[in-house]
This record gives sequence, structure tokens and C-alpha cells, in this order.
Amino acid sequence: MGLVAMVLLRLSYVRRIAAQRACEAKVQAELAAQLEERLRVEDTLRRALAMFHLLQDVTAAGGVARSLEEAIQSSLDIVCSYTGWPVAHALAPVFSGNAAPNLQPTGIWHLESPHDYEAFLRASEQKALAIDKGLPGKAWSSHGVAWIRYLEDPTSNAFFRRALEVGLVMGFAIPVFKNEELAFVLEFFSPPIPNPDDTMLNALAGVGEQLGRMLERVQAEEEVAKLNIRLVELNDEKNQFMGIASHDLKNPLNTIGLLGELLATGELAAAEVLDTGNRIALEARRASQLIKKLLDVTAIESGKFNLKFAEVSLGDVLMYVQAKFQERAQTKGQTITLDFGGRDVLVWADQEYLQEVLDNLVSNALKFMAPGPPQRSVNLRLSSEEGFGIVEVSDEGPGFTEEDQAHVFGRFSKLSARPTGDESSNGLGLSIVRRLVEGMHGRVELESILGQGARFRVILPLAPEAPTFD
Repeated sequence: MGLVAMVLLRLSYVRRIAAQRACEAKVQAELAAQLEERLRVEDTLRRALAMFHLLQDVTAAGGVARSLEEAIQSSLDIVCSYTGWPVAHALAPVFSGNAAPNLQPTGIWHLESPHDYEAFLRASEQKALAIDKGLPGKAWSSHGVAWIRYLEDPTSNAFFRRALEVGLVMGFAIPVFKNEELAFVLEFFSPPIPNPDDTMLNALAGVGEQLGRMLERVQAEEEVAKLNIRLVELNDEKNQFMGIASHDLKNPLNTIGLLGELLATGELAAAEVLDTGNRIALEARRASQLIKKLLDVTAIESGKFNLKFAEVSLGDVLMYVQAKFQERAQTKGQTITLDFGGRDVLVWADQEYLQEVLDNLVSNALKFMAPGPPQRSVNLRLSSEEGFGIVEVSDEGPGFTEEDQAHVFGRFSKLSARPTGDESSNGLGLSIVRRLVEGMHGRVELESILGQGARFRVILPLAPEAPTFD
């Protein structure tokens, strides 16, 4: 074989080896790329599975939480356990009058090492943020998860610098909304980590959504619990209602029955017949008054009492009430005085119901005030101030204890004072007073010192452009 042939053969061999090696390199590169893709997919699946378990754990924790604070604390702990973030806390919106709300720390924290983050903790607890201010404010305004690297923030402040001092270089904020209203923002602080991908951000957003649903569930459960409590209260009130009706009606009805049987004997003299008839009429009035009060309570509770607003003269109403009860007062050695303060006052109210309010107040005052002598008085006084007409009913009775004053306007409230003239008391009058006055857009107040009498103030809006008469 000639030299040329040998060279050509050698060159051909070299080319085959080069081609083979190139092919092997290509195969190895493809295998490496496939391996890298497989590892990437496996890592994505692993992280997605971890985030799925995170959401499962947050959901489970919210389901068994006994309080809102416990659910928030559990969520902070669970997120930090999955991510390795050492510090987290919760902020809540605070509303103050007409001012814009801001976010305030709640005191709910996750801290791996409280001692290491003590200074940072103090700085965080002093932080209050408006909407769109700071990372939590940004999450609030955007309705989504927000994150930041503090070194990259052009508005980096002392708080961020304090975070950097303890190795916390990143922040995450998750808003929690309940029925479209912000309930909380969860803020997490992290050491250096890669930028979060969609898997992590979606999982964090899911945490906020799960907590929002949990809050809605808790709210629904609280409403159901309140309804159940109210049902129990209504059942108790029904039993009280029936007890009062049966007890307080039994006495006058029994008396009417006995007196009727006595009349039926035909053995009474004319004067005795007249006296018995008067007693029957009196007992019938007692029964009628109780039935009226019970019907009033039922109508008020069902919202079926119809107020007819008009311009009402407080002076006319007070004179009517004084005339109505003066005779009863005199039979107990008492009196009713009237003080116009030199003028009449016109209010916007329902005259019939306003008369009933004052009937109850004056009747109670006479009922619990000791009989004379010496003669004791109930004073009726009217005045006006700042767009309201005021009626004061003051007495010289026993007054109210502090405990009595706490529930004096409650339905069926039995107070410590007892009637002084064998009158009946069912605890309905003052409850009716409050509900009727509130229905007329007013309020009723009580001032009393035990042993020194009581003063009730009925405060109602003045009639539109109402003059006062000197």
C-alpha cells in the first residue's frame, strides 16, 4: 500500500472516531438535558406537593380552631414550618370614626428564637400602616400576595434596616378577606432565598383564601350560636310571660269570681252591692291593665306597634298625667307637682304612646314611694336643650341599687324595691317605656342614689321648627 493510501485510510479512521465521539457527546448532552428536566419536574412536583400539604394543614387547623386567634396562630406556625421562615406576625385593620383605617399589629407572632429577634419585635409592634403603605398595605390594596427584598426597596426605612441586621432580607404578606372586607394581613420575614415562583405564590394565596373561608364559617357559627341563645331567651321569656299572665291575672279574676258569687246570693244590702260592684270594677281594671301591658310587649317585640308622629305639647301631656293620677296619689298621702319651667315644649312624637310612657313612670313612682304622712311627691318637669324636649319624673321613693340600675329596663325585671300599697308589679312597665321612647327616636335615662329617690329623663326630638312658649 502506498503512502498516499495509508494517509487516506488513517484520515478516514480519524473522521469516523470524531463522528462517533460527536454522536456520543450529543447523546450525553441530550441525556443530561433530559435528566435536568426530570430533576426540575420532580422538584416542581415535590414543591407543589409540599404546598398542597401546607394548604391541607392550614385547612385542617382552621377547622378545629376554637377561636379566631388560634386559627391565625396555627396558620403562621404551619407556613413557617413548611418554608423555614423564622418570623411572622398578623396585623388587623383598625377603624377610628370617619378616619381611614390602618393596619395595627395584633400581638400574634411566630418566633423561632424570641431572644434573637427582640429588638426587631419591638420595632414591628410599633408599626401602623395605611392602605398601600408598606408591604402589608400593598397586599391589602392589591388583594394579593406581596413580597419584597428589603435591599431592593428604594423606600427602605429603619424598620427594614432592623430586619437586615438580624438576617431577614425578604418579606411576604398575605391578605385575608372575609366577605370582601379585609380581616387580617399575615406578614412573614425570611433569610435569603430564591425569588418565589408561581407555585409558592399560589400556595400562599391559598392560605389567605382558606383563612377567609374559615372566618366566614366562624362568623356563620357565631350567628347560629346567637340565634340559639336568642331562641332559649325567647322560650324563657315565653315561660315568664305565661307565668306572669297566669299569676297576676289569677288574683283579680278570683276576686271577681268570689264577689260575683257574693252578689248572686241576693243577701247584700244596697250599700254592700254598690261597694261590691266598685270592687269588681277595680279588679277588672287591674286585669285589663295587665292584659294591655302584655299586648304592648307582644306588639313591641314583633315590631307591629304603629307610631303616629305629630307635634305634641309636653305641657298638655303632663297636665293630663297629673290629673289622671292625682286622686290615686292622694289616697296614699302623696301628691303630684308640675313644673313647666315657665314655658311649654313641642316634641315630635306619638301622643298616645308618650302618655303611656309617662303613665308607667308616674304609676311606678307612686307605687314604690312610701305612703304619707309625711306627704311625699312626684315632680313632673319639662325643659329643652340642643334640639330635644325633656320630661323629668322625680320621686321621693327608695331609689335604685346599682344592680337594679344595670337591668332596670329589661323585660320582666324584678327589682329589689317592693310596692308600698299592695299594688301588683310585673316588671313590664320600664321595659315598655324604653322601647316606646326609642321607637320615637328618643332615649330614657335614670339617675338614682339608693335611699334618695330617682329621676327619669325622657328625651325626645323637638318638633320641626317648633317654638317654645314663654
